[in-house]
Amino acid sequence: MKIGAAFPSKWLKAADLQGQEVEVVIKGVELADVTQGEEPQPVMLFHNKKKGMVINKTNADRMAHGYGTDETDEWPGRKLILYVERVMYKGQMTDGLRVRVPQPVQPAVPTGDVNEHPPERPFDQRIDGEPDW
Repeated sequence: MKIGAAFPSKWLKAADLQGQEVEVVIKGVELADVTQGEEPQPVMLFHNKKKGMVINKTNADRMAHGYGTDETDEWPGRKLILYVERVMYKGQMTDGLRVRVPQPVQPAVPTGDVNEHPPERPFDQRIDGEPDW
C-alpha cells in the first residue's frame, strides 16, 4: 500500500500527476482553509478533476503573466498545463507543482453558469492513461 493512498489529500500534490504533464481547464479560483489556524489561501478548481490545487506565489505570477491579468475571475475556462519540477521548499529540494500557460493564449472557453455542469466539450474528456485525481 502506498502511504498516499492511506492518507489521501484534498489538494493536488506532485505525486498525483504520476510524472505526466496534464492539460486542464480552470473551473474557478476560491479562498479555502488549507492549513488549520492559518489564513485562507487561493485554490484553483478544474473541470473534471476531484482535487483543487493550492496556488502559491510562483504559480500565481506565472498565470497572471501568461494570461495577461492577475484577476482570477478572468481565469475560468482557460487552459493550463500542470507539471512537476524540483523546487526548494523550506530549505530542502522536493517535487513541486508548476504551471505553464499554453501558447498562444486562447480566450476563456465559455462554460455557462458556474453552478451548472460544464457543457460537453473536448476538454471534458479524459485522455487514456491520464491520472484520475
